[in-house]
Amino acid sequence: MRGRAIVLFGLLAATILATTPATGAARDPEITLSSQLSGGAVVQVGDPDGSGTATVLVDARDGVACFDVQTTNVADPITARIQSGSTGAIGPPVVILFENQVAPARGCVPADRKTVREIGKNPERYYLNVVNDEFPVGAVRGQLAPSTS
Repeated sequence: MRGRAIVLFGLLAATILATTPATGAARDPEITLSSQLSGGAVVQVGDPDGSGTATVLVDARDGVACFDVQTTNVADPITARIQSGSTGAIGPPVVILFENQVAPARGCVPADRKTVREIGKNPERYYLNVVNDEFPVGAVRGQLAPSTS
């Protein structure tokens, strides 16, 4: 699965670079973030044996967030979103990755440029939250951090 995410992000980056004019002007960087998801990280009650990983690429120039979310021992995720909040805090959703549907594991969604710029600069202030019918507040959650790979 990791190889597919790298290919997805690589294709996205190649497309963006191919369509970016060579003006020499500074542009917002694409930033890849990751998150280790767990039920224990949910502030209220999460799925006790749920876990997972997420990789998110935020691109402020084009206003897009691409994601690859994988969960284990979590029944039918129906919503995944990036929310504002430090560890132990609950905050509002700022980027909806998917909502009220059978979960796609990966994809890209439009996102507010200012918001994704802020997420890229301060990922520790944001978390990824995966919701299902059994855990409507959050089945698994994880703080965002700069990707190490």
